[in-house]
Amino acid sequence: LFDTAGNLVYSVFKELDYATNMNTGEWRETDLANAFREGIRTANTGEHNFFDFKPYKPSFDAPASFISRSILENGEIVGVLVFQMPIGRLNGIMQNSEGMGETGESFVVGRDGLMRTDSRFSKESTILKTRIQGENVSSAISGKSGVVLVERGGVEIESAYVPFEFLGTKWAILAELNVDE
Repeated sequence: LFDTAGNLVYSVFKELDYATNMNTGEWRETDLANAFREGIRTANTGEHNFFDFKPYKPSFDAPASFISRSILENGEIVGVLVFQMPIGRLNGIMQNSEGMGETGESFVVGRDGLMRTDSRFSKESTILKTRIQGENVSSAISGKSGVVLVERGGVEIESAYVPFEFLGTKWAILAELNVDE
């Protein structure tokens, strides 16, 4: 929660960015600061502002994305609320393996080809680390959906893809299963 001057006045987790100023402080170049400033800029429109996942220094470079919106009282801006997207909730949805068999999984990929959710088969985070490239990703980012065969690591995979746009950010949602299965 920010006041109109850019001071972070409340935070659930009280990380390194807590009680700092997003206009003049150490974190002024981060997407949290950008989310605050967009909340101020769009105060009269009622828009939500979204910033896609990037490494976030105050969280020790963990992937973070932010949504912001201004807070109005009697038509005057009194602050900006910024919400950090919860990775656990996104992973919980995408890692649901019901109906996916032994080899199936679903995940989200950004326009840069990097995963925005973790693979259910990895013990380490794959967000912003694992690159998924191919016709399926580029087609979904451009607004198309379909099913294609792809090869990854010498394994033939059936990949269903659909586009997903969230507040102006385009992602690909993929559901994949080894052809053998």
